[in-house]
Amino acid sequence: MDKPKIRFKGFEEAWRKRTLGEIAPLRGGFAFKSTEYAPSGIPIIRISNILSDGTIGAEFIYHQEDANDENYILHDGAALLAMSGATTGKVSILHCKKTDKYYQNQRVGYFQKVNGIDYKYISTITRSILFTQQLYNVLVAGAQPNISAKDVDNFRFYVAKDIAEQEKIGKLFERIDTLLNLQQRKCDKLKVIKKAMLSKMFPKPGKKAPEVRFEGFTDDWVECKLGEIGNTFTGLSGKTKDDFGHGQASFITYMNIFSNPITDKNLHEPIEIDKKQTEVQIGDVFFTTSSETPEEVGMSSVLIEKKGITYLNSFCFGFRPHIETDSFYLAYMLRSFCIREQIVKLAQGISRYNISKSKMMNIALTLPSLSEQKQIGAFFHKLDTLIRLNELKLSKLRLLKRSFLEGMFV
Repeated sequence: MDKPKIRFKGFEEAWRKRTLGEIAPLRGGFAFKSTEYAPSGIPIIRISNILSDGTIGAEFIYHQEDANDENYILHDGAALLAMSGATTGKVSILHCKKTDKYYQNQRVGYFQKVNGIDYKYISTITRSILFTQQLYNVLVAGAQPNISAKDVDNFRFYVAKDIAEQEKIGKLFERIDTLLNLQQRKCDKLKVIKKAMLSKMFPKPGKKAPEVRFEGFTDDWVECKLGEIGNTFTGLSGKTKDDFGHGQASFITYMNIFSNPITDKNLHEPIEIDKKQTEVQIGDVFFTTSSETPEEVGMSSVLIEKKGITYLNSFCFGFRPHIETDSFYLAYMLRSFCIREQIVKLAQGISRYNISKSKMMNIALTLPSLSEQKQIGAFFHKLDTLIRLNELKLSKLRLLKRSFLEGMFV
C-alpha cells in the first residue's frame, strides 16, 4: 500500500518510499572541548533535556566556552533525537523564540532539513508509529541503550510527494501538539493549586486555624487524636487466592485506596459473600499499612458510595468515625501535609515500610465545625473533579493524535 488511510481532500497521488537519510539525515551534536559548564553562553541541550513524554526540559546547562560553529546552531522547530540513555529514541521539538539559538551535545541527534521536504512534516514522521517500530529493530539494549545515526538514516517511509500535503499534515500535528501542551499545562496548574490549598486550608502543627478560610468562619478548630473520633477494623482474613475473582460481593483493593482520596466504586473486585467478614459502610476510612517507601505508607481513602456487599482487602485497615464528620473533609484532611508528615514519621522498616493501627490512632487532628468541614470538603471534591475532567480531555487528545499517526502514514 502506497497511500495512507486518512488524507486531506484534493490529494490522491501515490506516496513514494524514501529513507530517512534522504529526507532528513540525522546529524550528531557539537563536539565540545570541555566538560565544564557555566551559567552564561549559548544553552546546550543535553540528553537529560529530552524527556520521555516527547518534550524538552526547561533547564539547560550553559557551556563555559562560547560555541561558535554556525553549522551546529539550532533554532525554533528543530527535531531532536535522544541517541543514548533512558530516553533513547524519543523525539522532541525545540520551541523557542525565533531569535534564540541552541546547541545540542553529542548524545542528542538533529534531523536536518532537506529541500523539497516540509520540516514540520519531518517532525511528525519521526514521532510516528512506523518510526518507533523501526527504532526497536536497531536499538542496542543494555545498561546504556543507544542507537546510531547510520541505522536511523536507513529507516524507510512512504513520503507524500506534494509539499502542500506535507505542510497540511505537519500543521495538523503541530496544532494537536499545541493543544496537548496547553491541556497539560492546565492539568499541571490545577494540581499545583490543589497542592497549595492542601497546605494552606488545614492548620499547621500548633495552630488552631488555617492560613486560608472561607468567609464567615472565625472559630478555633478543635484538637483531638484520630482514635478519639472513631474505631478501627480489619480487612479480609482467612482467604486464599481461590476465593477471589468470583462471587456476589466485592472488596476494595489496595491500589484503589492508595490512588484515590475518595474510593472509586468502579474499581472493586469480586469475591464470595462471607458473613464472618466485616462489611464496610458509607463514611468509613481506609488506610494502607505498608509500602516500599515511608512517604507512601498510610495512604487514606474514604468510602462515599458503594454497590452491594463490600469488604476491605487484607493489606489495609478500616476506621469508622463515631462522631458526625463530613466524609469529603476527612478524605482531604487525611491527605493534607500536616497529617501526611505525621504518618511518614511513624513508618518503620528497611526494604519495606509498615505502620501500626495503634500508632495511627495517635495522629493529631484539628476539626472545624461541621458546616466549615462541608465547605472545605466540597471545595476539594470540585477541584478533584475538575482535574479528572481535564485529564480526560488530555487522554482523548493523545488518543486522537495516535489515531491520526496510525491513519495518516503508510
